[in-house]
Amino acid sequence: MKEEVVEQDKLIPGMRIIAYQGLEARFGTLDAEKVQWLAHNFKGTTAIKVDGSQVAIDALKVGDRLLEIGSFPASLLHLCEVGEGLVKALKSQGFSRFKVQTASAQESHIQSVGKATLLVEKTKKSKETQARAAKEVEKVMDALAQGAASLESLNGLVEEIVENSYLEAIGALATLKQSDYTYGHCVDVGAIFAGVYFEIQRHRGVEPVFADLQEALLSGLLHDLGKSSMPKDILESPLQFEKDSPEMRLQRGHSEKTGKLLTEMKAHPVAINMGLYHHVKPDGDTYSSYPKNLDFKDALFETRLLAIIDSYQALTGRRPFKRSWSAPAAMRYLEALSGVEYDEEAFEGFAKVLGLFPVGSLVELSDKSRGFVMNVPQGDLSRPQVVLIQDPEGRDLNKHPLVDLSVTQGLSIVKDLDPVELFGEKALDRFLALKVG
Repeated sequence: MKEEVVEQDKLIPGMRIIAYQGLEARFGTLDAEKVQWLAHNFKGTTAIKVDGSQVAIDALKVGDRLLEIGSFPASLLHLCEVGEGLVKALKSQGFSRFKVQTASAQESHIQSVGKATLLVEKTKKSKETQARAAKEVEKVMDALAQGAASLESLNGLVEEIVENSYLEAIGALATLKQSDYTYGHCVDVGAIFAGVYFEIQRHRGVEPVFADLQEALLSGLLHDLGKSSMPKDILESPLQFEKDSPEMRLQRGHSEKTGKLLTEMKAHPVAINMGLYHHVKPDGDTYSSYPKNLDFKDALFETRLLAIIDSYQALTGRRPFKRSWSAPAAMRYLEALSGVEYDEEAFEGFAKVLGLFPVGSLVELSDKSRGFVMNVPQGDLSRPQVVLIQDPEGRDLNKHPLVDLSVTQGLSIVKDLDPVELFGEKALDRFLALKVG
């Protein structure tokens, strides 16, 4: 890694900021408000003053002049890893000069291979945890149907998912269509929600309402709890019910029931809003909008985001009565309805963090080779990293090279493929067998 000083307009994805410089121009002589702002936003860093002395950021005083901020702790890595969102935030905040580390192409490739390999390993390990979590959701719903339930064991699984960093891996499982209709759907929606929510709020410059990933994951996971009031033969039916059938009326009552149950359980107020409002549309007169007595304007941002994720998983997940969509196709469909049935700002944030080709998507490149998407690029969302599984002649590869489309000229994604349609029940096995190189 080499170090250099660059201006704000020279920052590019892949760089790592190790110090914010030129701050005497940005802040001038510090007043009480600036001292407080710096201590809050750069907690744990070291400040260098214009006289050359170094102090902890929270030791700055009114009247000091600041030259540089460095020594970033792990909790502030989001202020160091250069991506499109960070560049925009730095520009809006008036930061202009930085000391950065830049990796060689070889170092960047080695890092990317390591991250892709880790993702495959995490996906292997998370499969069993995701299945146990889905089973636990079923137990909770069964207990609620009998008039009693405890979230204690579910809380333990939520903690396990977060502690093992399984959120992205469970998202990849969802992309590869591994979840059952009802209970796995709840786990996938919760994991995807928690996996994107904090990053979306960071891009928006808005403080998250949830204290941590566990709270966000549990809140998303419980969004369909009201389905516990439906008879199991209806809930798990392989049939698609007619619009005005008694079964469909029961199904459409689940969000109102969820809101009531979560209120009784004294859940997070935002989780209650998510459960109650996630099927309410901007145009309340449409059939797909319910409960009918609720107004979209009362749906919180978190609920509007959850509504998109709920539909995304419903489109991509396994359903006994319809063909599922590929993840990129689902993203295109939701984009078309953005601003109509779904909140536009929430979708833009979702697409930026999940990507136009979510991790686990199977794609074909312009040379006819095929592979799995392994990351969400920081720049052009149409150019992720792809691990190849078939060569241009359609032959399976024994070793799977990683191609970074953000730096590879002459190659691009020409279409997305349905992994289950192509590989059947072996789709996940093909992903888990990747030997990234």
